[in-house]
Amino acid sequence: MQLSYDTLQLAGMLYLTGGITNPFSLLLIAQAVRCREILAQLTAKPVAADNQLHQRLSLLQLLHGVIEPHAGSTVRVEAVITGGPDVASAIRRRPKILHAMTALVENATDFVRSEVRVTAHFDPNHISLEVRDDGRGFAADILAKREPYVI
Repeated sequence: MQLSYDTLQLAGMLYLTGGITNPFSLLLIAQAVRCREILAQLTAKPVAADNQLHQRLSLLQLLHGVIEPHAGSTVRVEAVITGGPDVASAIRRRPKILHAMTALVENATDFVRSEVRVTAHFDPNHISLEVRDDGRGFAADILAKREPYVI
């Protein structure tokens, strides 16, 4: 671990003058500074967008990424996956798909009473997604137009 001289000097002065009474506080300060330096490096040099490790993810990872923002809310959001083993283990990450899925789940959470269920079914050729909530649904006059997305 390499810390700047100024940081070490400041921590040492605080310890010697009684500002820090516990020697383990020096370790805590050093680790905090180290974390700050690592974050600064990551911000300055973001990982290339074409990194193969981050280009593919499992269907489970994809769904958890979509429902995770709702984890602490009063609405229960659940993801269920059906299909054969390992068929959906390597899905290409596509921001437009993620955005669309997120929008569907967010819309469901806006009009739900208590629960949203996201079900993904897959086979070797297709993935289908269903988002259900226990909200009121569309008004009858909107459904009669057969264009529910005009609201």
